[in-house]
Amino acid sequence: MFNEKECGEFLLKLKIPDYTQIACPTCKHGVVRKAKTEQKYLFTCARPKCQFRFNATYNTIFHGSKVGLSTWFTFLYLTGIKKISNPNPQSKKTEDKTCSTKQKNKNWKLEEIEEKEPLYKIAKQTNIHPNTASFMWNTIKQVEKDLASDDKDIKKQARSKQLDLNRIIKHISKRRKRKITSFVNYPGAKGDIIDEIIKRLPANFNNYYEPFYGGGNVLFGMHDILFQANGNLYISDFNKDLITTHNEVKNNPDKLIEYLQEHDQNYSKEYCNKVCDEYRTYDNTKLAASFIFLTKSGFHGMIDFEEDGSLKRNFSKIKPSSIVNAESIFECSKILNSNPNKLSILNQGFEDIESKVQKDDFVYLDPPYYANGKDIINYGSGLETEDGQKRIRDFVLRLHHKGAYIMLSNFDSHFIREIYGDKSFKIDAIDVGSNQGRRSEVLVRNY
Repeated sequence: MFNEKECGEFLLKLKIPDYTQIACPTCKHGVVRKAKTEQKYLFTCARPKCQFRFNATYNTIFHGSKVGLSTWFTFLYLTGIKKISNPNPQSKKTEDKTCSTKQKNKNWKLEEIEEKEPLYKIAKQTNIHPNTASFMWNTIKQVEKDLASDDKDIKKQARSKQLDLNRIIKHISKRRKRKITSFVNYPGAKGDIIDEIIKRLPANFNNYYEPFYGGGNVLFGMHDILFQANGNLYISDFNKDLITTHNEVKNNPDKLIEYLQEHDQNYSKEYCNKVCDEYRTYDNTKLAASFIFLTKSGFHGMIDFEEDGSLKRNFSKIKPSSIVNAESIFECSKILNSNPNKLSILNQGFEDIESKVQKDDFVYLDPPYYANGKDIINYGSGLETEDGQKRIRDFVLRLHHKGAYIMLSNFDSHFIREIYGDKSFKIDAIDVGSNQGRRSEVLVRNY
């Protein structure tokens, strides 16, 4: 129905009519050039430090797919998702039949697709058009029928359709499973265990509380689940600068990226110290950009604190490669703005939520881990000590008696297992990290 060249030119005309008017999607530099390649719709950022390469498929469902554009366009044309002009029109009879199908599909609704169909969840969770799910399901059933045919030509065509459909389903499912991680490097990020947390979520809960919010990897990693909860989301942290940074990512991502580009261009150990000296004089947006910059400039790309809670000046002589991660900032900003009436970002201590938590609310706690003589990040809160961990345990018990669902993560140690040894708690050990640096952690639950 379509060929690759025509599809590429059509997508280019639709998405990038004038490449001189577009900006780099990662660093937002205003000048891009056509790449010297046979693929006419490939571009390169003109900024020497970036040189990001992208094409017309970037930020679309086609990006990263092994299925050719011609297959995708035929697929979308038949399902009526997008009105795409047919470069090679067939007979009038075929066109009329296709248009009739499209007109019929316009009346379909997601609710009308039976939940027993295997593609229902994919349609709902990936936000693909319900027509797509229905068409794929009907095509799969037709392919199964054709594969049982005695006609060799019909069987051959069915196998070809089956291969394309399987690739498309796999690609869509992959988009759904791709993890969105935080824009900031912050101690205790839960990207490694987010799947383990999701496996152990309560079946149903009302409000969601996360009083040790940190970098936000838990919220970003399972935002699609949390925003479907019955109640609201209350995320908080005692670190005021951290909360300011998240609010600026939510409200002013473009200006934030401009400041990060300025930091990126001037990077040096002396410049890092200068930023530290002037840190408290900045407005909220520049302070947020500086917070992200300083976290990524520390050794191992991680922030550290003095005992009084101020930032340590342990800066790397080697410039980090990901100071400006515009794509991550925009992704996180989109999530934080997806339902502003449902989400609250607060600067407060963990015990401040106690009066608000009710029965059937879900509280996830990722406090500073128990030190036990280990060289860990010092938050200046004292919660990494035995007394601090017992204070958290007492807080958890009070929430437990209120009827809330609770999950807590920490190092796997004899002391942690001992203070949560009450029969009310379940303790699951999980392995975290790579083969070079594996460690054992625990997830403690009261349900």
